Formats: sequence, C-alpha cells, structure tokens
Amino acid sequence: MRALPGCALALALSFGGAEGQSGTIVYNWVAPLDVDVPDEMAAVREAFEARRVPFVLHFTVSESLMVRDSVPIEHQIPRSTFRASSGNLDVVARILEAWLASEPHTIQQAYVGEDGSGVSVKSSLGGGVHRVDRGAVQVEWSITEEQREHLGYPVLVAVGEARGEEVEAWFAPAIPVAGGPAFFGGLPGMILVLSQNGGLTTYAATEISLEGVEEELIRMPEVGEVTSPEEYRTIVAESIRDYTQGIRRMVSTYGNVRCTVGVPGVALQCNQVRQGGPEARRLSNRPGPLQIGGLAPGPGAARAPHTFLLRSPS
Repeated sequence: MRALPGCALALALSFGGAEGQSGTIVYNWVAPLDVDVPDEMAAVREAFEARRVPFVLHFTVSESLMVRDSVPIEHQIPRSTFRASSGNLDVVARILEAWLASEPHTIQQAYVGEDGSGVSVKSSLGGGVHRVDRGAVQVEWSITEEQREHLGYPVLVAVGEARGEEVEAWFAPAIPVAGGPAFFGGLPGMILVLSQNGGLTTYAATEISLEGVEEELIRMPEVGEVTSPEEYRTIVAESIRDYTQGIRRMVSTYGNVRCTVGVPGVALQCNQVRQGGPEARRLSNRPGPLQIGGLAPGPGAARAPHTFLLRSPS
C-alpha cells in the first residue's frame, strides 16, 4: 500500500474542524482462539470464540476511559457439554490460556491520559480486581490511500506494527481526536475499526455520540489491587492450574463428570452425572468440598458438593 500524500491527508483532515472532540463510542470486539483441539472439543472452543464483549469509550481531546458494557443476551456463548476426561481438561486449559491472553476478556476499565500513560483494571478468574499500569500502544503508523466509510463517517486506512503484530486502523478525521479502543491511538482522527494480527482480533464501533461527556466521568481508575503485568500473568496462570486441578479432584472423587460452557454468568460448569442418566445430580445446597476459593459464586451462592463453577471474568 502507498502512503497517503500530504495534500490528500490535509484534505481528509478538513472533514473535522473543531467539532467532535469529545463523546462516547461503543465498540464490539471479537477474536478466534488460535488453539488446536480435537473434533469433539471444537464446539467448546467455538463457544468461547462466540463471545462479543462490548466496550464503551468516553473521550475528550486529552484523555479517554474505556469501560466494559453489559453483554447482550443474544451474544451469550452457546451451550456445549463434554466429558471431563484428562485429555479434555488439558484442552480446556489451553483454551482458557488463549481466551485470557486476549485483553478484552479481562479488562474492566482502560484509561489513557494526555501524556500517553495509562491504567487498566482487570479481573481474574479468582474474582479479584487488579490495577495494572501501562501506557498507550506505540505504533509507527503508515496512512494509506484507502478511503472507506463506517457508520456514515469517511475513514482513512492506516497500517503499522505493534508488539510484533500487524495492525490496521480505520480512523475518522471528522472526529479529530488521536484516540481509539484498547490503548490504541496516535492517528489524526478517532479509530473506529481496529484489526490486529491479520484481522484475528477486531474492534468495531457500533454507536457514536459526539455530544460531549459529563464532567469528571473520565478519571484515572483507583479501584483494584496494584499489580504488575508480570504478577497479573502469574495470577492468571495459577488460577487456570488450580481450576483444572479442582475438576480433576472432582473426577477422582465422583467418577462420571461432565462440563458445560454457555451457562449464564459462568465460564464453565462441571457436574457429577448420575449413573444411567444424562442429567446432572443436584442434591443439597450445602457448600461443596471441591469448592475452590475465588472460583466459586459470590456470598450466599452455595451449591451442591458435586457442582464446580468457574466464574467468567466478564
């Protein structure tokens, strides 16, 4: 792709003027999981891939705050059930690792200040909330000659590389703010569509409001335990290990166990199955001996001893 000549860029920037420098944009996000799985577990991977995680970006010319929105019911992951064999649990661990390596699954808030510094608030599988310092993503952009339209806005296409991945952005000069979703920005216009790693990960604006933002709505988050990026990666790895080990202990204790993805509010649920019947046994509401701290439902949500839940961080 050829870079956009300076005169054409100046013409493109004339779309915007001084208006459109603060507002709110809703983004949907999606990404397939790059995990090889056997045929019988393909539906489990697809169930996690089917998640759509909306974010709301509040922005001004100097700072922005992206927060997680609620997940529309039609975007809940479809149900899929599998036997909790040792091999299948190894696959679950790999799927969870890939799922949680994609930031939108764990980010609750993402703040970027005027100087490019930022903070992300992330949740973990254990139910904890962590505040992780990080800056805006540095990209050496090249603006191409491609011009398109998104949500009625003329957009220009820019390409670059960030953290070893190819990045493509559709930005709108009519919104003259050098911002975008997920710590990306640095272009002469708001990013409305962002694709990473050959289009495997994509953010796309679905709603745009340029009516400004409430005073003090955008501020650096103060919630969560201060955690370094390295510490956070360790927490995620340990929680996946503890979770899969907990299911293995359940299988060792109860024998026939099946797991389901797509249960509302839960990433994955495993139940003892009554011998000779397809339905999971649900007896008492006593807290179970296989309940792992942090991976269980919140206070007051006790469950049968033969049910194991993994709360979704979203």
